[in-house]
This record gives sequence, C-alpha cells and structure tokens, in this order.
Amino acid sequence: MHYPNLEVTQALKSVLTDPATRKSSEPGLFQCLVVSEDALRRDMLRRSAEQSGWETVVCTEADSALRIALRTLLQLAIVDLESATGQRPEGFDPLLRKLAETSDILLVACGNDGNIQEEIWARQLGVWLYLPAVIDVEGMTTMCDEARQIADRRVAFS
Repeated sequence: MHYPNLEVTQALKSVLTDPATRKSSEPGLFQCLVVSEDALRRDMLRRSAEQSGWETVVCTEADSALRIALRTLLQLAIVDLESATGQRPEGFDPLLRKLAETSDILLVACGNDGNIQEEIWARQLGVWLYLPAVIDVEGMTTMCDEARQIADRRVAFS
C-alpha cells in the first residue's frame, strides 16, 4: 500500500500560498496568524507563537493574510503595525478591522512605540492586546501562552 508523502504535500501547499507560509509546532486545532512586513519581527512573532503550541500561518502582506483569515479557523492573530516610518503598512488598517469583526479571534496589534493615536484606534476596534514596540521573544511567548490558555478554556466550554 502506498501512502502519500505528507511533507511533500505540505511543502507544495506552502509554495502555492506564498507569501504566506504554514508551520506547525504540534498537532492541534489552535491556529495563529502572524502578519508582519519585517522579516526579523515576523520570525520572532512566529517563534513565540510556536513555542506556546500554536500552529502558525505567516504572511508578509495584508492581502494574503485576509485570504488566509477568510478560509481558516483562527483563534489568534498577531498583526505587526510597526514600521520605520511610524505609519501602518499598506492594507493593514482594513485587515485589522476585518479581524476585529471576527469575535472568536484573539487579536493582538503590535504597534509603533509612542503612537497614542494608533493605540486608541486599535483599542476602539476591540483588539485583545495592543503592544507598542514589541522586541522581546520571552514576553511574546508569555502572551501567546496566555492566549493558548484562553483558547483551551473556550474549547472546554463550547
């Protein structure tokens, strides 16, 4: 009997959905969307989520992230709003709005340090957490641990 090579199938899916990539830290139903234009921050956010047991889907741009969000059952979304210019990356406003409309998603916005207007805007949308100037893997992992505990409780009570 022949079984298909699951790794090849997964790799093909990753290539077909580029610029989004999937990475699983352990089997389960807890999926986290990570969106950031910055490669170093994107990798740090992904590693933090995976260390907490989240299956991650990583996107570099808002359009890809929105397509993923519309077809995937997500429990956590981490959107990196930080940029060198202090302005939100293109397309991230509507992405954050759409994710905020989905009540089952714990939404984390990583913003620009000192940008009070951005923080007010994100909190008015209803983000679960607004984190200015995130640079710490351990702190993000702790936050992802907390989100995982909330997701576990939601499953237990549903």
